[in-house]
Amino acid sequence: MISGTISDFLAGKLDSVKVQAFQTGTASPIDSAITDTAGKFSMTVTTGGTPLDGYVHASKTGYIDTYAYPSAPLPANATIAIPMVTSGEFSLLAGQAGVTPVAGKASLGLEPVDCTGAAVPGALVYTSPSAQAYTNGTGDFFVFNAAPGSTDVSASFQSHIFHTHTIVAVADAVTISIIAPGPLSPPE
Repeated sequence: MISGTISDFLAGKLDSVKVQAFQTGTASPIDSAITDTAGKFSMTVTTGGTPLDGYVHASKTGYIDTYAYPSAPLPANATIAIPMVTSGEFSLLAGQAGVTPVAGKASLGLEPVDCTGAAVPGALVYTSPSAQAYTNGTGDFFVFNAAPGSTDVSASFQSHIFHTHTIVAVADAVTISIIAPGPLSPPE
């Protein structure tokens, strides 16, 4: 089961968000759900006992579509939190970074985390293909105007190199992921 909460990046929980789970490399969702008034959702995803190499897509009118990739395949029971932004909030974030978003390009929200899942302020983020990452100083990184397509993401902190994993940067959407020291899935 994949469950979790979807919230507005600045304003709290979001209801009526369409949430879909996908296996990497497939075009059809495995399952879907709609968030309740508390922003919560739950989907039953049959994995045959193996972790799910996949992602979650969240969409709601008035919000930019968001694709959430874990740093490793999801276990049988995973709980995730997905932030979403309106076009206005997105413009505010880009403005704070001094960036003008370009139509047809992708945006990334990345968060390096430690072995407990806590944000790592002071980490550095790397993408391939390379793109400029901007930080809010509390451990969150934003990449604007990235090339759409397969993107490797990684991070480092002091002498520690975090696990590199691949996400798909989607044009005119936000793709989010945590970056962990080793494969770190949401807790079961």
